[in-house]
Amino acid sequence: MSTQPLPSAPAPPPLNIPPIASAPPSLWDRLSTWASEHKALVYTVAGITLVATAAGVFYYASDSRRAVADGEGAAGKRKSKKDRRKAKKDAEDASGREGVSGEAVPSGSPGCRVGGPRLTLHRRQEGLGLCCI
Repeated sequence: MSTQPLPSAPAPPPLNIPPIASAPPSLWDRLSTWASEHKALVYTVAGITLVATAAGVFYYASDSRRAVADGEGAAGKRKSKKDRRKAKKDAEDASGREGVSGEAVPSGSPGCRVGGPRLTLHRRQEGLGLCCI
């Protein structure tokens, strides 16, 4: 038997079907396509994010343990800061109300031109001595 090529079938007539109107790809589709094309970058960013998060959690946990070991928590820190501010303010008020001789000077004395907690500075600048008492 001889092998003869089979006659090719005629091409089918073109179909007059309009193209299907499809919606553009969604953001999720585009992101997943981009991520599948750039896997190395995605894995690198994910690894760095994981390490940074773990480091933050470790830092926060160790800071909390140290504060508990010292006997102060977050409330203790706030309170001690408030106490430090109050002590500083009291010290400023006390030093601002002392006269040159060390006597307490009332704020806003009637004989003083300046008044307020800065009488000591006023006396030193003006050289008025104890005129404001």
